[in-house]
Amino acid sequence: MKEPEASKSLRFTLLSLSFFGVSLTFTIFPLLILPIEESLNISHSLAGLIYTIMFIASAVGRFTESFGADQIGRDVFIYYPGYLIVAGATIFALSPTYWLLVLGALLMGLGNGLFIPAGFAAVSELFPNERGKFIGLYDSIFPLSALGAYAVTSIGTLLGSWRFAVGLLGIYLFFITMGLYLIQGPPARNDEGSSVESFSLTDQVKEAIKKAKNSPVFLKMVTLIIPVSIFAKGVVNFIPAYLIQARGLSQGLANLLYIVFMGLIIPGKMISGRALDRKGARWTFLFVIGFILAGFTLFSQIPGLWAIGVGIFLVAPGRGGIYTTMHSHLLDKLPKTSVNLLYGLFMVSLSVFGSIGPGLVGILIDNIGFRLSFAVLLFVVLFTLPLVLSIDKKEESPT
Repeated sequence: MKEPEASKSLRFTLLSLSFFGVSLTFTIFPLLILPIEESLNISHSLAGLIYTIMFIASAVGRFTESFGADQIGRDVFIYYPGYLIVAGATIFALSPTYWLLVLGALLMGLGNGLFIPAGFAAVSELFPNERGKFIGLYDSIFPLSALGAYAVTSIGTLLGSWRFAVGLLGIYLFFITMGLYLIQGPPARNDEGSSVESFSLTDQVKEAIKKAKNSPVFLKMVTLIIPVSIFAKGVVNFIPAYLIQARGLSQGLANLLYIVFMGLIIPGKMISGRALDRKGARWTFLFVIGFILAGFTLFSQIPGLWAIGVGIFLVAPGRGGIYTTMHSHLLDKLPKTSVNLLYGLFMVSLSVFGSIGPGLVGILIDNIGFRLSFAVLLFVVLFTLPLVLSIDKKEESPT
């Protein structure tokens, strides 16, 4: 018994370290928006477009993983995407022009998308009896990576440029990816892949559509991800810029509050994972959405530093909890025969709709300002409530 448990712990640790580096591709960007804008003399809209392209590329990677995991095995998508991110980070760090930045962002987003669904599914299989708990722990790596982003950004500032920060990300992920391969050995192929390889991509897509239509829990979560991703990805991306330009805070204090925000996401993920195991999806969703609405109203619409502090304290756990709840709920309720495919497609939808957020919010800010833009996003969150209230535990169990 001890050897399997030790093996599980080692694999979970390696997956977590890899996920930390992969997550840095997104958590580092909000801290770099203003330096990149100043360095290349670009607008909020163009800066947001870089982030949008990363999400689109991530969606392509997740789409590829959702079909490829059944054919060639999931481990392939755990081992090799790190090198794509290293290549993208190198181009991003050395780029003298905006469009080379876009190319680097595209490669980093693609590597991110190839890795993330495989990592979550692997953790889910490691701990089936405590899925909510360990998905919550694993998902907490994403906000925890904001601390790493703050560290490498601070080092980059000391060295004289934001480019050093991106370079440090590439170096970290290069060594972690090499270490994962050396410790765990080469990835195992799926011996059952030959039964899937005879189908064309068109046939596989048709089969995927059929399975998706027959899965109520998949359809509900994909619908829910639309307003959630637009809100979460759009807002988090512009928090430091909002605090500096709309609230008048210094760059240092704004970055510190951003780290506090990301840090508070962690308990939200862990608590929501536990709540889902014990109370079910509907009540957990209502709890985290309530925190988001209350906190973001204070954070974005009420003057005073106290409103920023209390708003962050409320909205951050809700923002973290809603993603963990969706991940864990889907991995628990989807039929085992289609979990790779449908969960991968869910992750694709997360990237597609998440990519709308930064670009949309950037355009809104350029045209109507921060306060009105965030008011629009509050109404976006309100659209989640009818869907959440429709969730019924008996209807979610797969046949």
